[in-house]
Amino acid sequence: MGCQTSIVSEIVEKGGDYVIGLKGNQGNLHESVERYFADVSPEECEKSDDTSVLYHVEKGHGRIEERVYVIDEKVRWLPGFSKWAGLRSIGMVMSKRTIGDKQTSERRYYISSLPCDVESFAQAVRNHWQIENGLHHVLDVSFGEDRSRIRSSYAPENMAVIRRMTAYEESESDRHDR
Repeated sequence: MGCQTSIVSEIVEKGGDYVIGLKGNQGNLHESVERYFADVSPEECEKSDDTSVLYHVEKGHGRIEERVYVIDEKVRWLPGFSKWAGLRSIGMVMSKRTIGDKQTSERRYYISSLPCDVESFAQAVRNHWQIENGLHHVLDVSFGEDRSRIRSSYAPENMAVIRRMTAYEESESDRHDR
């Protein structure tokens, strides 16, 4: 986490904003945000001046995806608040995916330098997943990463770096071609 706080400081120093996904390995911070959002429903959040909520539904490819984005500006209570440059909000995304009669759901938690603007928060989260999904598609389909038999020494790590550099270059050239 120390590495992320230094990266966040650089982003803020250069005038940028950040939205960082919290994971279980971030201990108290992740647990605190998770507990905070566990105690309130999106409907309750809509009544608060410090919180914004956005509902979004997508249908396509044989599935329905429902997402609820919640962003809240009450952050000074967070453990380690002062270590995070520009920290202004916490966010949650509740996702429910329905394919046929099967449903899955998950919650993801974030910290951010964004103000309580749920549309900007939702856009940042969605853009991250579009990039992530595009990269995985290139790695799996174009480079056959999942089928790779490279297993010894540092070779798997080295090949992963080369594939990602190449995938990034490929996606950059695609963007410039449009």
